[in-house]
Amino acid sequence: MKTSSLSPVGERVEFLDIVRGFALLGIFLVNIQLFSSPKFYTEGTNIELWEHPIDQWVEAAIALFADGKFYTMFSILFGIGFFMFLSKGGVIDSNRLPLFKRRLLGLLMIGFIHLVFIWSGDILFNYALSGFLLLLFFRASKRTLLRWGVVFYFGAIALMSVFMMLAEVVNVYFPEQSDVVKTLFLEAEQVYQTGSYTEILMFRVFEELPFVAANYLLAVPMVLGLFMIGFYAAKQGLISPDEAGRQQLKSIWSAALIVGVITAALEQLLQGEQSLIHPVFDAGLKEFSGGIAGLSLCLFYMTSTYFLLNMKGRSLLRPLRHVGQMALTNYMMQSIIATSIFYGYGFGWFGHTHLITAVGLVCVIFLGQIVFSKVWLLYFNFGPLEWLWRFFTYKKRPVFRRCKSSSG
Repeated sequence: MKTSSLSPVGERVEFLDIVRGFALLGIFLVNIQLFSSPKFYTEGTNIELWEHPIDQWVEAAIALFADGKFYTMFSILFGIGFFMFLSKGGVIDSNRLPLFKRRLLGLLMIGFIHLVFIWSGDILFNYALSGFLLLLFFRASKRTLLRWGVVFYFGAIALMSVFMMLAEVVNVYFPEQSDVVKTLFLEAEQVYQTGSYTEILMFRVFEELPFVAANYLLAVPMVLGLFMIGFYAAKQGLISPDEAGRQQLKSIWSAALIVGVITAALEQLLQGEQSLIHPVFDAGLKEFSGGIAGLSLCLFYMTSTYFLLNMKGRSLLRPLRHVGQMALTNYMMQSIIATSIFYGYGFGWFGHTHLITAVGLVCVIFLGQIVFSKVWLLYFNFGPLEWLWRFFTYKKRPVFRRCKSSSG
């Protein structure tokens, strides 16, 4: 059977697959707080979710090492992937634009299903919207990509900081207004704990999705900026760098570590109950320092992974590559498994689970995904959703099963 470019996967960049797997673990650690509790409704409020000291330490550790770092990493990886899809021999191929648009349309549909029918914390729909906007810059120079990527990302972070300051104004000067959010918090806790699938779906559509849609006004420019940074990195040749590129990566590594540690420490300092300057100003500064720390530590993690793969850390990190090859499938699996555990139509553990227990579940589920992905890829060329996405993109059926000679 003639399959041309749709026969198995061809050569992959192992580094990118490993970093994708790493990003999925970090994203799951952050998302488990949203799967297991009404944390979505605590932003900009003084509501405490976990009273036990161990849970508070775990929450602080996730905020310090994961929150804002792996979402950023996953976004940059998408930008890199978009360049690799559109380019041929490192040069943008305009003939691939129609395929790229179909690929984005497929991602948009998958994201819509995930967002509406599974979980409102979806990132795929946002990625598809941002990807269409990236087309405005696909022929831009490397300098333009980097400059505008930074402008979009930090511009969105600055606006988010202003909104967090406004939310703090309400908390400090108009505390009675915050009762609206607290009412939604309690309603969400009740619905997700005991509601049927239909009841939870209705709550998601009418109470959560309007907030999600409004958030896209800032989230889309931020993700677009990260896409452009990833697009720049791939165009600059930093994925498979020469000696000059490796020196650039070393410079990025050291600068990202220094800036990331300082801004992450500042963010944690502003998290405390004691006001540093003024509660309103502290809220904005915390959000902005968190945005800087998120990007900086994300770059530190990515460059550290690259250098570890060229040292003795390869064998330790390689199991992540199977998860990364099936990133879309594994991302959706995490949502389906977690909502089945915590939501009322499943085991109903929502709001009843210690955060340390939820993190333990993340570890067990992710280890299961490592094993599942490795075994699956012994017999198939793609994850189920990756195959479906590719089928939609090319309008041809890719070879799904591996030949016996290529398995293992």
